[in-house]
Amino acid sequence: MQWLRQWLRRPARRAAPRALRAQLGVEQLERRDVPSASTFIDLAGNRMEFDVDVNQHLIERDAQGEHLLGNGVEFAHAFRDPQGRLGVDLVFSNGQFAVFDASGFHVLANNILTASTTFDANGHAVVDLVFTNHTALRISSAGAQLLGNNVLTVSNFRDEAGNVGLEIVFTNHVAFEIDSTGARMLGNGLVSIIRFTDDFVEVGHRERGPRQVVRDAVFINAHHEQFDNDGVHEEPGDDRGAGEVEPGDDHGDHGTETGDDHSGPGR
Repeated sequence: MQWLRQWLRRPARRAAPRALRAQLGVEQLERRDVPSASTFIDLAGNRMEFDVDVNQHLIERDAQGEHLLGNGVEFAHAFRDPQGRLGVDLVFSNGQFAVFDASGFHVLANNILTASTTFDANGHAVVDLVFTNHTALRISSAGAQLLGNNVLTVSNFRDEAGNVGLEIVFTNHVAFEIDSTGARMLGNGLVSIIRFTDDFVEVGHRERGPRQVVRDAVFINAHHEQFDNDGVHEEPGDDRGAGEVEPGDDHGDHGTETGDDHSGPGR
């Protein structure tokens, strides 16, 4: 995994301009065949997108362009650890699940379809797995919990209450979101939804603006749409004209995201 080690050791990027986020919006992205897509926002506000294409290539897209990170990958999920550092959950074509984070590369399980990691408000890791028999399981400090059967993909995130919620897509391609406020249907015809929630502002850094929420949705036709609370966000690495903004630049959009909670140590 030398390719990934070298990539994670790259120098940190400069902070891009950031402004207050607008209401949740959707951007129509250029057509790509991406069975898996996940967005990460670093502590400086820079955005990175991790795509797995139909050839099992793991690709990072950011303001500098596209970077091939490796191959033989089926699913990737980017997450932030309690210190704000990037981690990546990787599921390989042989069903092996591994995590690459600040402490190195760790093989954790086999016979896996998807895997996602999120840290709760107390800094405890929560790992959601979907096995090859389409059973979903959550592993946390509280033990193991069955999430359901006939599951295609699961990705987790930390909600406003500091609890770990999930986006779950069943084998009939119907997607639901479940968090502290309840459960809601997100849509159908989906393969995966991966949500990234920027929680850095929730731990004493309100000057960075409201929380950012990004949902990367992949449909059964391999079409990718990104739902974002920044309505003017441009796709990282997409050169669609001289007016393209850096990831995180809102062109002076001063709306605020509803439901932002800055009162607790987590969400």
